[in-house]
Amino acid sequence: MMSVLRFIMLALLFSYSCALLAAILYAFDHWGIMNPSEIDLERYFSFFKWPAIVLGAGIILLSTPIGDFMIGLCLPTRRQALREEAKITPALDELKERYKDKYGLSIKPKAYVMDLPNINGIAFGSRVVAVSSGLLKTASDEEITAILAHEMGHLHHRDGFFNVALMVAAYPTFVLSMFLSYLYFVTWLVGAILVIIFAPLVFALSLGGLLVIGLHFLLEKILMWPVEYKADRFAADMGFAPALISLFERIEDEDVRGEEGFLAKYAYTHPPTALRIDKLERYLMKEEKICT
Repeated sequence: MMSVLRFIMLALLFSYSCALLAAILYAFDHWGIMNPSEIDLERYFSFFKWPAIVLGAGIILLSTPIGDFMIGLCLPTRRQALREEAKITPALDELKERYKDKYGLSIKPKAYVMDLPNINGIAFGSRVVAVSSGLLKTASDEEITAILAHEMGHLHHRDGFFNVALMVAAYPTFVLSMFLSYLYFVTWLVGAILVIIFAPLVFALSLGGLLVIGLHFLLEKILMWPVEYKADRFAADMGFAPALISLFERIEDEDVRGEEGFLAKYAYTHPPTALRIDKLERYLMKEEKICT
């Protein structure tokens, strides 16, 4: 269900960005159209292909190892030191073996380290995982493997691909809608000129873009917790529920949340640690019943 919703959102954002960019290209081509009835729809849709090609190429590029490298440049990651490698490599080797036994497929994640004191891990792109130096210093070998299993779950479910694809698809709509709306409503003279030049089509699409981006932001916030629960379940399926619970119990006191108000809880990208522990414990209870 989550993948379907994210795919629909991706298709909507991709199409909307193409429509907005095509409208701008069309307006430049005609130097403004004051009467919407005069819009040549066939000519307008002919401009769709160029934004679609550029955005599609961007999504494909960022879904490759080159994209992993580019995304890594924007994150506080570095290569592993020898001592860190001695902890990470055996964990990844065990996970790759279990993954192949369970799914009959090979997975080759590339691991990095983040110089952060807290216990944390991330997954991005098509095959990259990273753990914090704080995790490596305080967690046991089993707990490190459990966190890496959680991050591998994100790779298995292609969460990194959806995040990158949604970012690329949303970027033109977000930037153009914010910029044009600012010109329309803040700089009145420039906005009036732009309405004349860019025509009602661009004006309407740029305003509608704000609603589309708002919908995307809300949907992503609501889906963040299920995505994390799903990655926890993946780690549990790989046999690391006890280790993950052990680690979560140690960091539970750090999970202090003071936000109030409607949907305030979704300001956090991860669900409360207590609920993550609860779901893992329920998973173990269910497994015990099946075994008995």
